[in-house]
Amino acid sequence: MKKKIVGITLVVFGLILGYLPHITVVEAELPSACTPIPTEPVTPGGNEAVEIASGLLSCDQGITSTDKFNQQLIDLLNLQTTKIEEAKRIAIDESLKGEMSGQIEYFYDRSIELGLDPVYVVALAAWETGDGTSNICVNKHNFGGMRSGGEWTRFESKEAGIEAFLNLLVSYAEKGSDTPEEMAARYAPGSETWAPNVRKIMKRINDAIEKKQTEVRQEYDLLIENLKK
Repeated sequence: MKKKIVGITLVVFGLILGYLPHITVVEAELPSACTPIPTEPVTPGGNEAVEIASGLLSCDQGITSTDKFNQQLIDLLNLQTTKIEEAKRIAIDESLKGEMSGQIEYFYDRSIELGLDPVYVVALAAWETGDGTSNICVNKHNFGGMRSGGEWTRFESKEAGIEAFLNLLVSYAEKGSDTPEEMAARYAPGSETWAPNVRKIMKRINDAIEKKQTEVRQEYDLLIENLKK
């Protein structure tokens, strides 16, 4: 019986070996970003296999080009966002006059770090110091009209004065007073013009920001349109 089984096995194996040369083997490939999977079945050795294969896109065509375009578009949009924020910083820096000039790290970076609106901070300081030219600003580094013991507070440096001013605004914000109108009652009691004057300066700064940001948007919109051509 064992000999018979062995004999049958050898015959079958021999038949398979004899038929193998007539079989066309098609290797299955894993899906990739470069080669789409055929939507129709491929018959081994059939002509349709050649036709479908000839329609496949190589890795340096079609989808790869699309991927490259998409990446370039994403890069441009990300750069546009960055440049728009930079335009705001530049516009605010250009609005700093007198003793405020050159202190963008405090009036912008530090303000954001403390959760304050840089436009509001600069406008308030500009009004209180006459755009950085008042006596207490020049001689006492006082950027917010701050008093102590009935006298104008003196600070050792401009940086120390600005930091104290920012901390004062933080204390107001923590109590819910983070607009000119909300601050006016305590910061400038009895004045009906204080808040409107701060608002005017805020508008001046915001207009300058909008102008620069519009220029950036137009520049990058043009780059994006050229990319699409």
